Amino acid sequence: MATEIILPGTYPANASAILTGQLMDLDGVTPVAGSALSTLVYTLYEARTGAVINGRRGTSILNQNGGVIDEGGNLQLRLDAADMARVGTADSETHVALVEGTWATPTRTLRAWILFTVGAGPAVAAVAP
Repeated sequence: MATEIILPGTYPANASAILTGQLMDLDGVTPVAGSALSTLVYTLYEARTGAVINGRRGTSILNQNGGVIDEGGNLQLRLDAADMARVGTADSETHVALVEGTWATPTRTLRAWILFTVGAGPAVAAVAP
């Protein structure tokens, strides 16, 4: 199941941030427990151009590299200041953290797009929609 999570507010550029979202099973209703996952990776990119940010392509976040997921499927992803760099010259831009994971036998997959705005705005608390 593919999930799109749109985070409210504007995150300041070049400052660390915590993104949150709930990862769901293929039915779109049941959360995927962190202990059930075999893999969990993400790719961070700018939405308009597709430019990968800070080399974050296929980075493992299964309870490492800033990623933590609990048994309720709740993901927290800490991004460093370099992850929050703006790609273009606009005042703000949309960034995407594409999260992909696998679990179970036979292998099942999940995909979630976490969309958030990076700009010169004030800091916002990371909350699940």
